[in-house]
Amino acid sequence: MGWKQAYLKRVSLKLIIFGATAGMWAAFLAEATLLYAESSQLEWLRYYGPIVVLGVTFGALFAPIDEMAYRFWNRAGKAAMAGALLSGAGGLVSFALVSYFLAPVADEPGIPGTAALTPFRWLWFFIPFSLLAANAGLASGWVLGDTKKAFRRAGWGFVAGGVAGVPLAAVYLFAWENPAVHLLAFAAWSGFVSWVIFWGEKRMAKNWLRVLIGPEEDRIYPMEKHRITVGKLESNDIPLPDSQEIYPFHCEIHWAGDHYEIIDDENGGVVLVNFRQIQEQPLKNGDLVKIGSVLLQYGGGAQP
Repeated sequence: MGWKQAYLKRVSLKLIIFGATAGMWAAFLAEATLLYAESSQLEWLRYYGPIVVLGVTFGALFAPIDEMAYRFWNRAGKAAMAGALLSGAGGLVSFALVSYFLAPVADEPGIPGTAALTPFRWLWFFIPFSLLAANAGLASGWVLGDTKKAFRRAGWGFVAGGVAGVPLAAVYLFAWENPAVHLLAFAAWSGFVSWVIFWGEKRMAKNWLRVLIGPEEDRIYPMEKHRITVGKLESNDIPLPDSQEIYPFHCEIHWAGDHYEIIDDENGGVVLVNFRQIQEQPLKNGDLVKIGSVLLQYGGGAQP
């Protein structure tokens, strides 16, 4: 197994665990909301309360997973707020649409239209889970200020949420009296979504920087933007907050038409490429880049 495969396996396992935990907590709070609604006879809360709580909780816990895995707390906080907003609203809208399409007949409490379901019409219920994942993925990329990455994460989330949402929808419809089954099913769904978004992004990256020596050893930073900033602040495209001798904005990497160039604009610190100090240097596959106490290796060379 190569270093890249080993890294992906290790980090994706961490994200699967984080994702499954986030999904279980979201499902637990949604079930608690449904229980409260039934005990208080609040008819509107019975139908729409759980899906809103599910969306808000899932978005707040899931969207910052990638940042939490690397201890980028500022990014994680912003992603949590954006994820709660987008997923809560998206969950409510999608659930309302599904309820409308399935039919107005209801023969079980809290399950709209079950009397009118056919063996295929229940598949409509995967839509809320697909949109929940898309909105959380969109929020997680949105806080990075990268529109392309945000929409790609939303796309991966939509596909993953829909694929795993079909069996999850079946669980919710045909085992709706068993909350424990709901918790386990939603945890599995959330873990799968987390894994797909992470692998989709990392595996499709054509250019990247790998940390050889530093606090995040073996981490891969995908390079997709035409202008990439590197520095100690978490607002950078490649943040190195736990490293020594690194300026808040240390240097920049620009796409020059058919290759990347690393640029020391003299407002940051010293930049070494293959252990030689540079002001501006094209990057080639395998080049070593030293920034402060961190040693990175550039890989790729294809157009972003």
